[in-house]
Amino acid sequence: KDKSKYKKTEVFIVADTEWKNVLSLVPVTTWTYGQPTYGDVDVRTYPTLIYHREDGAKFDADSIIHFLQKYKPKRVTIVGKPPRELALLIASYPSVEFGAGLRPNQVRVIRPKKLIKYWKKYKAVVYANDTYAESLIAATYASLLNVPLIIKDSVLDKPANLQNKRKICVGEPIP
Repeated sequence: KDKSKYKKTEVFIVADTEWKNVLSLVPVTTWTYGQPTYGDVDVRTYPTLIYHREDGAKFDADSIIHFLQKYKPKRVTIVGKPPRELALLIASYPSVEFGAGLRPNQVRVIRPKKLIKYWKKYKAVVYANDTYAESLIAATYASLLNVPLIIKDSVLDKPANLQNKRKICVGEPIP
């Protein structure tokens, strides 16, 4: 992992509108390091908040704001285009009565295709079929191995991300 990409207390937020982005985020926010084959493993996790919006309606940001008020992260990373309601992350700074009390420089937005940059180097990827069930299993396996998850036809499914990498395939048939 590229440790410079993380703050000690960081929270990731992603919409559930594209399940491939949510599952590709799993090995970015949760991974093991050590020797899994010998049982000497530590797990590193960062909170991941997933929000849902019904047919373009506003979503209820209260639970996200409440979590952030309690957790007090150093940074919040939003994956994908954030909805307007997430402006409450910085509302009322420095008071947290209304918003999350974050400074503008504590909130960053990244595009899903940038998730691959959370690894400095990687020799393998877990590559999954374009099905939710297989990709869900693959996300867990990618976290265990601490390698990127690439789902067929996702924004990460690019030749540059796969070149000279060992592909650990989940699902059939995968070309």
